[in-house]
Amino acid sequence: MGIIDWIFGTKKKGTGGCPACSEPMKHETYEGVTIDRCSTCQGTWVDDGELETIVARREKTIDSKLAVKMKVLKDWKVASGEANSNRTCPRCGSAMRTVNYKQVPGLQIEKCTRNCGVWLDHDELEKIQAYEESA
Repeated sequence: MGIIDWIFGTKKKGTGGCPACSEPMKHETYEGVTIDRCSTCQGTWVDDGELETIVARREKTIDSKLAVKMKVLKDWKVASGEANSNRTCPRCGSAMRTVNYKQVPGLQIEKCTRNCGVWLDHDELEKIQAYEESA
């Protein structure tokens, strides 16, 4: 990537290895957004602001059982505490923090401390979509 691309953000900053298993990640289009997915553990890296774009589009069909489960969890909240994660950001290499996504029980994601984006373990992207779409 050239300096102009980096300055103006015309290309994504380097994709380091998967924060969960250190394997290489591949670009994939999901709901019109380019995300990074690990082909080994199926985790997903979403750059800052992209998660909001994905859940706003609502193009992907969510499994009805998952939607019901997330609708039930929508009424339950847990403390919004944060904890250190043993994972590092694939963009900048900084430490990440484990946080509960919108205080949903059992839906913990890792967030870059420099706000590069979030790491979602296998199926967490779909769980977030189901949660957001459960009215």
